[in-house]
Amino acid sequence: MEEKKELTTEKSEKASGYKVGSLSPSILSAVQLAQMNIDSVVKANAALTSPVVDAILKQTSMISAYTSPLVERVLKETTMLSAMSSILTKLALNYTSNLTALSNAVQSMLGVFGKINYSPLWNIQSLIQGFDFSKYRKELDDIYLQELTKAKWFPVHITMVNAGFFANIMNVIDTTKSDTKSRVNKLNKVFFTYYNEKNLNELKKYWKTHNIPSHLKRILYEAIQAYKRKQYALTISALAPLWQGIIQEKAKGKQEAKYDKETKKEFQALITENDCNNFVQYYFEEYVFYACYSVEEVKDDVPGRNSICHSWHNKYPSKKTALNAIIFTDFLLELEPIKKKK
Repeated sequence: MEEKKELTTEKSEKASGYKVGSLSPSILSAVQLAQMNIDSVVKANAALTSPVVDAILKQTSMISAYTSPLVERVLKETTMLSAMSSILTKLALNYTSNLTALSNAVQSMLGVFGKINYSPLWNIQSLIQGFDFSKYRKELDDIYLQELTKAKWFPVHITMVNAGFFANIMNVIDTTKSDTKSRVNKLNKVFFTYYNEKNLNELKKYWKTHNIPSHLKRILYEAIQAYKRKQYALTISALAPLWQGIIQEKAKGKQEAKYDKETKKEFQALITENDCNNFVQYYFEEYVFYACYSVEEVKDDVPGRNSICHSWHNKYPSKKTALNAIIFTDFLLELEPIKKKK
């Protein structure tokens, strides 16, 4: 106890600036009490602040751990951007250099062309003017239509498609052997690619401009929608029954029940009026209105009217059959009616 009292006394002397022996007993007692209060407050504050300091240090450590990779990434991205900038600068310089070289080359070529005597070309022009290109154009058209018919595609005329389609067909004919499966498959691909969803939607819009009853337009639209859903049986079943009526309407101006033989004659008169090629007549008689009286007589990949209307199917109709039906329907709608003689 004496030792603790001496320590307390020393602390009091240091805290107050006075020596204990020089103070009266009452003052000494008050100073000692004050010192004890100060000591307790210091200890309490130390106990309170220690967790706060630890928390701050912990948060600082976490922030450092989070920001360190970001700093490294920024430095890395900066390095990459610097490298890219350097490459782009070099490309720009090379481009400028090449552009200058190209300009010089063009100038040099123009100088050479300026010295050429073009007068012989006029002689060639005079020879070309007397050359009959129409003959060879007809030969190309015949080759084109013949190969489509042999591949069981309706011989769609160039006016019903576009030059790109014609060029793709001729390219297949030029790069494949005649009467081979390879040629047929590649021709199929050209057709399926051309008659895509976009072009079929355009076809529906075009049909809307035709002078036909609204209920028939709806049947035509639904036939195409079924084709896009791969419901090919619905497509051909909707279109085939319309053909005889369309032919009669355009050939005679009215629809009536007739035998196929009479419908064939009307179709012949109709395509003659419209100056159509012979392949159309061949396809019509061989693949559309051909004689079919049983399932065994059904022809694959073509829209035979009798087999469709009598539901003589030896298998589910193919995509090619359905698209042929759409193309043939479009052809019929495009034909001009036979003009009535006054």
